[in-house]
Amino acid sequence: MTSYLAPSMTIRGRRFDWGARTYVMGIVNLSPESFSGDGVGDLEAAVAQARRFEGEGADLIDVGGMSTRPDFSEISLEEETNRVVPAIEAIVDAVDLPVSI
Repeated sequence: MTSYLAPSMTIRGRRFDWGARTYVMGIVNLSPESFSGDGVGDLEAAVAQARRFEGEGADLIDVGGMSTRPDFSEISLEEETNRVVPAIEAIVDAVDLPVSI
C-alpha cells in the first residue's frame, strides 16, 4: 500500500507539515444563529477569543460567519461578508497565527 504525504507549506511564517502531527484550529464563531450557542456577538469578543486560542496553543484560527445546522436558511453573501471581514481584519492584527474562513 502506498501512503501519501501532503506537501508542506508555510502560512504566515509558520510551517505546516501535513500528516506529521495534529494541528489545532481555534474556531471563532460569528454566527448568532449557531446551533451550538457559542457565537460571539461583537468584534472585541471575537478578538479576545482568538487571543485566548493563541495563548492556549492553537496553530490556526478559523472565522465562521454562517450556521451550517440542518434546516437553516442561508444568509446572504453580503450579510456573511459584513460579519466576517471586520473580524478577520482585527484578528489578523491581534494574533500571530494564520487565519482562515
